[in-house]
Amino acid sequence: DMLMWKGERKAILSPDKSVGCGICIGSCGEHAITHPLYPEMNLQPKQKADITLFSCSYFPEPELPKDLDIVQYRVPCIGSVMPKDVQQILEHNSHKVALLS
Repeated sequence: DMLMWKGERKAILSPDKSVGCGICIGSCGEHAITHPLYPEMNLQPKQKADITLFSCSYFPEPELPKDLDIVQYRVPCIGSVMPKDVQQILEHNSHKVALLS
């Protein structure tokens, strides 16, 4: 729920209403929301991988090519992947990003 709190609109999470999709994680610009099924992402600059792959946990496990350096994250819902994180991954961590859902 988006509610007013101390003069600002804030997301107030209700665990009893949650379906576990993780979209709230993607909506939070500060990564202040955690979820036990959402992977910890390493977004520190490093040698770039060929591809970073995000796949919905409901999507069948993909068969990945062996000749590519692929970093894979399984997320509760592809909607929980923040565009800002994809941009940061492309700038610092990977040449390409793929989303499977």
